[in-house]
Amino acid sequence: MKSLKASFTLIEILVVVVIIGILSGIIIVGIGSTSQQARDSKRIAEMDTIRKDLWIATSMGSKGYPTTPDIGYGYRGWCCVGLSGTEDPYCANLNATLSDFTLPRDPSYKAGSKEFCYMYKSNGTTFDLYTKLEGKGAISLSPDSIQITTKRDDCPTDWIDTGLGFCVMKYEAKNVGGVATSQPGNAPWVSISQTAAITACKAIGAHLINNAEWMAIARDAESVSSNWSGSVMARGYTRTDNTQAAPSSGPGYEYNTAANTVGSSGDHLYRRTLTLSNGQTIWDFSGNVWEWVDYAITGAGSQPQDPLYTTYTWVEYPSVKNYGNTFGRENLAPKNGSLTSSNGVGKIYYNSNETGTRGLFRGGDWDDGANAGAFAVSLGNSPAITIANYGFRCAR
Repeated sequence: MKSLKASFTLIEILVVVVIIGILSGIIIVGIGSTSQQARDSKRIAEMDTIRKDLWIATSMGSKGYPTTPDIGYGYRGWCCVGLSGTEDPYCANLNATLSDFTLPRDPSYKAGSKEFCYMYKSNGTTFDLYTKLEGKGAISLSPDSIQITTKRDDCPTDWIDTGLGFCVMKYEAKNVGGVATSQPGNAPWVSISQTAAITACKAIGAHLINNAEWMAIARDAESVSSNWSGSVMARGYTRTDNTQAAPSSGPGYEYNTAANTVGSSGDHLYRRTLTLSNGQTIWDFSGNVWEWVDYAITGAGSQPQDPLYTTYTWVEYPSVKNYGNTFGRENLAPKNGSLTSSNGVGKIYYNSNETGTRGLFRGGDWDDGANAGAFAVSLGNSPAITIANYGFRCAR
């Protein structure tokens, strides 16, 4: 009798290969996610350590906090913590003050880029620390910060808990008797410089929203399906053809009504609101008036370098290959690297040859059309400029 030898058919081998491939993919994704969470946990711990080291070295600030340089218009430059004075001259005083401590670097830091950094600045009286998390969220700390948490139950009226570790104004800031106030109705507080916006937010025990916080909100909103109409992310700016009933007319106004659809152009439906993944709603984040964020850049190479533009130009994000020596994709662009202004995310406005001090505006305004969006950024003006369609909002 002829013996039978067990063997695998080609189909069986292919099935096994496919199964192994699927399992490997799941394992790799799991490992990647775990690594990201580990880095973010490290960031949370190290940010708190930096703050405590500052308290110890300065006797809770009574000796004065180490200053970072004034880079123009009264704006303090940001130091990338953990770098030497030759790597980042803005860190010289911080390093001298904390010479008895080992200052950590962000676990994803890469030489020559501030895409992943623990950022610090100070005028000597107070200080600000922030960093962006790879997951959803950001960390902002000051001498008055109590704790780092992902859920906040202390957000003021007409502010929202973003679910990302901080509270933010639900509406663009309004000028109510000289006090920055989040409320519906009336015009946003505009014609205010970046430095004045920083002061206005500090006066209410908050801070001007920083770029890490802006990006945490924008990328969170990017992930929420209800913010999308087909392939277009809702833009939140008013249009000159607005027919919605309002307490005032003209661009740049908040409308205290239940509806948030204000007009359309072509295939795009323009809405005033974006919904975050925790269900909270933020108004006019992707338009209405430009909004200052607490960041300024200066010097050669500080603006994107590829593609090279020698005059200020609106550029689509997928086209940018080199963000300069200050930024990286994580600081400015959508998570989905293929999204363009046709998807409603906005554009970046820059000049590769600019060496002057430039503050960051985000979101776009009511008449910017496709240039506006949650990721829109303008690098074209100094921190001292005051323009009628430039406003702000605070965070804490």
